[in-house]
Formats: sequence, C-alpha cells, structure tokens
Amino acid sequence: MRSILDTIPDAMVVIDERGIVQSLSATAERMFGFTADEVCGRNVSMLMPSPHRENHDDYLARYLRTGERRIIGLGRVVAGQRKDGTTFPMELEVGEVRGRGHRLFTGFVRDLSERQHTERRLQELQPELSHVSRLTEMGQMVSALANEVNQPLTAATNYVEAARLMLAGGGDVAFDRLTRVVGNVAAQITRATQIIQRLREFIKKGETEQRAEDVSPRT
Repeated sequence: MRSILDTIPDAMVVIDERGIVQSLSATAERMFGFTADEVCGRNVSMLMPSPHRENHDDYLARYLRTGERRIIGLGRVVAGQRKDGTTFPMELEVGEVRGRGHRLFTGFVRDLSERQHTERRLQELQPELSHVSRLTEMGQMVSALANEVNQPLTAATNYVEAARLMLAGGGDVAFDRLTRVVGNVAAQITRATQIIQRLREFIKKGETEQRAEDVSPRT
C-alpha cells in the first residue's frame, strides 16, 4: 500500500465511514500542500472549501443511510483547498471498498487548474484564430477573384490592341469590324464589373431575417 501511495500518478485519498483520512498518496501531498501526517486521522473536509467542508459529513451520512450516489462511483468536478487556503478545480472519482464489517472510500483526484487555464486561453484566442481564418479565406478568395477578373481584362486588352493595329494599318477600316471590336471590349469590361459587384454583394452586411419556426415533430 505504501509503495502504491508513493508511486501512483493521481492523487489518492483513502477515508473511512466517518470521513477520517486513513492514507494520503505522495501526489496528493504535493497537490494539497499537506504531509500525510498532517492529514491522516483528521476529517477529509479539511481539504475542501466552504460550503462543502461543512456539508461533507451530511453527504457521507446520507449515502450510508440511503445508498444514494452523488459522487461515489460516478465522478464529478469539485473544488479542493490547499494548505495555504487557495482553492482549485479538481476531478474527483470515489470508489468504495467493503470488508471485515467496515467500508473504506478511495478518492482519486486530478488537478484541473492547468486544463481550465488552457481552455480559458483558447477561448481568449478564439477571436484571433477566427480572424486569421477569415484572412486565410479572404486570401484564397482574392486569389480566385484576381484570376476571374484577369480573364476579361486580358480579353479587353487584346481587343483594344487589335483595334489599334487596325487603325494603325492605314487605309479604310471597315466600320462594322471596328464596331464589333469596341463592342467586345465593352462586354469584357462589363463582365469584370459584374464579378466585382457580385463580390461586393457577397461581403455586404445585410439585415438578418428572423422568423418563428415550429420545431414540433410532424406526424
């Protein structure tokens, strides 16, 4: 038992039916700041903040009387209190051992402080991550848009160059041919304008439409 208490990675506290601590693992000593000698023989409620400290014996008595489980065999996130008075969130799983006319309760404790700190930090970073994601998506959109707009602009440039060559060639230039070339230039510029307009409509912030919906199952 001593070897287990010294090497088990989770904090472990063993109490009897009265809530008196029988043993404390080395990890639990480091977690709570008490030595085993300071805790063993005393009520385990000393490791809890108020109001759980004052109510713990009632919790235990109710379980012994009714068998109603609230933590034992179920596990729960509760608060612990260190020797210096600071509190911390912890995951508590309690098992029950019966033998020789008495019961022992074994509590396995995991300190959730670091995990909750990480979760809070991730929540704080979420807007920045969302912003980076939007910038990435915008970059991809701009790249696709540049390709879309470049096509009609390239075509318009080619038509303008063709018209210039026609006019620079001297002689009579067929009016209908020149008209078609200028018309093609206008069409390509219009196409580019429509692409930009669709992008503006896509990113424009509009009014949100809200309406009530019946969520009851249909028969």
